[in-house]
Amino acid sequence: MAKYNYSYKPEGESYARAVGRDLSISTKHSIEICKFIKHKNLSLAKKELSEVLNFKRAVPFTRFNRGGVGHRPGMGPGRYPIKAVEKILYILNNVENNAKQKGLDIDALIIKHASAQKGYQRLRYGRKPRRSAKRTHVEIVVFEIVKENKDKVQEKSEKQGHPKPKSEKNIDKPKSPAKKIDKSATQKNVVKKEKSEGGELNQDASSKNVLKEDKQNQDKKLKASKTEDSKKAKPENKENPLSKSKESKSKQEDKKDKKE
Repeated sequence: MAKYNYSYKPEGESYARAVGRDLSISTKHSIEICKFIKHKNLSLAKKELSEVLNFKRAVPFTRFNRGGVGHRPGMGPGRYPIKAVEKILYILNNVENNAKQKGLDIDALIIKHASAQKGYQRLRYGRKPRRSAKRTHVEIVVFEIVKENKDKVQEKSEKQGHPKPKSEKNIDKPKSPAKKIDKSATQKNVVKKEKSEGGELNQDASSKNVLKEDKQNQDKKLKASKTEDSKKAKPENKENPLSKSKESKSKQEDKKDKKE
């Protein structure tokens, strides 16, 4: 058999790959399956494909979904392409064995590349002559991911619509106790900040306050002096009206005596 040229050329040495050539499966089905397992952990992808074989999980059809593809609960259009899943599971097992031979960590393997291409279309014979048969090439490349990069890969898989398993969702993380905020401490910090913002500004504010206090004292003194002047201007002893009338009568009598 001639040497096969992969469409994806990986860099480095921490990878393993496998290919299935001229497989008698649907190219459209294999494209949807490759899209379903891409950027996933190898063990997780094998588990999900085994669930497809048992009709517990459907493969989402996001591209080739015309012609009455039924909707599955919680995912939209999907199918159970059992024949294509069996062949691709076989390729995944081959990739795992190749990684073991290279000494890679199987638990840290991520499917970096998974693609399906149309193969050589042979003509059928017998009952359906002169009709082309379905042939597909499937490539799978796996990389060993360092622990630091595992979180990034999980985020990328979640963005593409692959949520975390239920075991991770249901775990309730312990909530950290709420921290109490001391209002007195915050007020002290605010005062310290105001003091440290600039000596010149604080000096201006203090001078303004001194001027205000001087004006208030002057106003008080003026008011006090006015009240004292008003008291002095008023007579202390008021004259009786009877005494005034007696004096006027005496003056009139004196004038009469002079005339006489």
